[in-house]
Amino acid sequence: MENDRAFIGDMIERYVYQASRHMPRAGREDAVKELRALIADMLSERANGLPPTKKQLEAVFVELGA
Repeated sequence: MENDRAFIGDMIERYVYQASRHMPRAGREDAVKELRALIADMLSERANGLPPTKKQLEAVFVELGA
């Protein structure tokens, strides 16, 4: 369970990093915060109060796109 939580956190950070690389410097910090919050909200919605799964995270990433 703890390994899944660490994996999910790592994958979120990787996704955010990749997305932020293509953002202009101005406003990047705010956009990154919003993206993290959006991912957290989407995962929370899918998990229904339980810890999110890798499969749910994959679904969020697919919905958000590359």
